[in-house]
Amino acid sequence: MMMMMMMMMIMMMMMMMMMMMMMMMMMMMMMMMMMMMMMMMMMMMMMLIMMMMMMMMMMMMMVMMMMMMMMMMTRLNYVVATR
Repeated sequence: MMMMMMMMMIMMMMMMMMMMMMMMMMMMMMMMMMMMMMMMMMMMMMMLIMMMMMMMMMMMMMVMMMMMMMMMMTRLNYVVATR
């Protein structure tokens, strides 16, 4: 009987340990997932900001090009008129 009790106790302890381990693993996994999600969100935000910046730059470049073209056209017109 004593032997049986001891065995039962050991088994219970083992089970408890296993459960604890499983819980810990689950918690770790959850934490990792959360971290990954956060990282992904941050990356997405960064990408969006970068895209916005690029768009702004492109717009500025387009405006500059238009201005340059206008200047060139006026210059050409002026040259033609003087001739």
